[in-house]
Amino acid sequence: MIVNKPVVVFDIETTGLDIIKDQIIDISLIKIGIDSSEKVKNLRIKPNVKISTESTKIHGIKDKDLKNCKPFKFYAKEIFNFIEGCDLGGFNILKFDLPIL
Repeated sequence: MIVNKPVVVFDIETTGLDIIKDQIIDISLIKIGIDSSEKVKNLRIKPNVKISTESTKIHGIKDKDLKNCKPFKFYAKEIFNFIEGCDLGGFNILKFDLPIL
């Protein structure tokens, strides 16, 4: 297989499952370059909405865990620059992760 651009595999944790109302609280990204190099980025993000009990049961993140984190707008450009020009991969990214991102 010939790879001609980097691939970013990522996963997002959120306050809930509604891609319109809920928000990202954790994003982990791994960029694999065409030379097989790897760059990793993990960000915790303070949401403007409460984390649902159901979501906390899944990922274990509570509102108090994010009180000293910065909001998404602080990281948006950094995330964009990290994934720009890359192919994207991950579990369920088409139906959930990409739309909420």
